[in-house]
Amino acid sequence: MASLRLDVITDDAGFDALRSAWERVLVRSSDRSVFLTWEWARTWWRHYGRRDRLHIVTVSDGADVVAIAPLLRTGIRYGKVGITMLVGIGQENADYGGMLLGPRPREAADLILGSLESEIRDGPVVLNLTRLRPEGDLLRIVGERFGSGTAGTDNSDITLARAQQSIYPYLDLSTVDDPARYVAKLDTKNDSRRCLRRFREAHDVTFEYDVEPTTDAMRTLLDLYERRWAEKPGTASGVFASDRGRAFISEAASLLHAEGRAKLSFLSADGAAVGGRFGFEFEGAYLGFMETFEPDFGRYGPGQILVAQILAAAVERGLHEFDFMRGEGLHKSKWANSAREVDYWVAHRRGRLGQLHRRLMWNLMRLRVRNSVR
Repeated sequence: MASLRLDVITDDAGFDALRSAWERVLVRSSDRSVFLTWEWARTWWRHYGRRDRLHIVTVSDGADVVAIAPLLRTGIRYGKVGITMLVGIGQENADYGGMLLGPRPREAADLILGSLESEIRDGPVVLNLTRLRPEGDLLRIVGERFGSGTAGTDNSDITLARAQQSIYPYLDLSTVDDPARYVAKLDTKNDSRRCLRRFREAHDVTFEYDVEPTTDAMRTLLDLYERRWAEKPGTASGVFASDRGRAFISEAASLLHAEGRAKLSFLSADGAAVGGRFGFEFEGAYLGFMETFEPDFGRYGPGQILVAQILAAAVERGLHEFDFMRGEGLHKSKWANSAREVDYWVAHRRGRLGQLHRRLMWNLMRLRVRNSVR
């Protein structure tokens, strides 16, 4: 422990200088995800960060960075009452969050959480831990340190509260003897094979799994998204719903594709894209971030055909999982054979004051969502 040093990076130059160290820490961290890459966080900061302050906590062993908590500081005030929130950079637009605790997770977490605990205790501060994977180190360690209603020692004056819960369906191919045969059976069971046959009777149908996310290719995807939403009730939300969000995701796609991690797929009829899916390959898994299709071709089931085609590509590439990510629904569950529970957690002071801080944090989150689509 004595050899480890904690630093806080608050400027863009320091953020940029972390790139190579970030990748080394990423691959040695149990909570790693594509949403904790330098490319995702730095691109998000470039497009959204002007309203916030950097608070990237690093732990170093001599000259080597061994852990990174990629946080930002943001605040809200109502008259004389205000709150500061610490939250992961880009994790508000991500399906997984957390910190990179590296090869010495317990020691690194003790330093990082000790620093954040002081922040919470000394000021009106809350720590928003968005969408922590249950199999990582971070959730277990913060639960032990801060306690909660269901876990931990509850010896701290900081408490850890579950704020939201989501179910993430996924298809686990590592548990089946013959992935190709298993996927073929799912293809037949979910009628996507018949849908594709009907589609091919009327059109020249092609599929591309890994299309370079050029400006034109991303524009094609976003045009499909806009046409799909024009046929749906309500208003589009999320990162694809605003010009700023689309600029962010397009740049992130380009950077992550260069690392082999972003995958843009298209289903085409007679040479024109009628369905698209944007996702990621990471650690042997395909993560389906967004899918859309041309409403005029909806009768052919292009969304389900895309899933079947991507699964076939995943088997060929030796992937072991298709993660449908946040949100339930029959269009996901009929392909999945398992699900994980992924939660928001909030660390705040105990008592009524801490509960007030947590309520203010959710007001801040709603305000940030509204501002993000402008």
